[in-house]
Amino acid sequence: SEVFVLFVITENFYNSKVCLCEMGAAWALSKGHIPIVVPPFSYSDIEGVIPKTQGMLINELPKLNSLKEKLEKDFELQQLNLNSWERKRDRFINNVNKLIEF
Repeated sequence: SEVFVLFVITENFYNSKVCLCEMGAAWALSKGHIPIVVPPFSYSDIEGVIPKTQGMLINELPKLNSLKEKLEKDFELQQLNLNSWERKRDRFINNVNKLIEF
């Protein structure tokens, strides 16, 4: 019954009026949301729209750990084995970093 929204914010997303309207609607209707900024887009590109404390960079290790813990807690999910999580998280970060490099 609960909705948790992950906004994946890129330059294309931010430049789309439709996406920004959808984000606003989801914010208004949703109790839980986390904006995820994808480099090379940065917090400075969206200054005044999203407080830095509310969001995260997609390749930000500590924030990914916090997101995992929040989702496990809020949705009463079985906790992942720490070693397994760290391997998968690190692989994800490496893959993301490769994709966002020019």
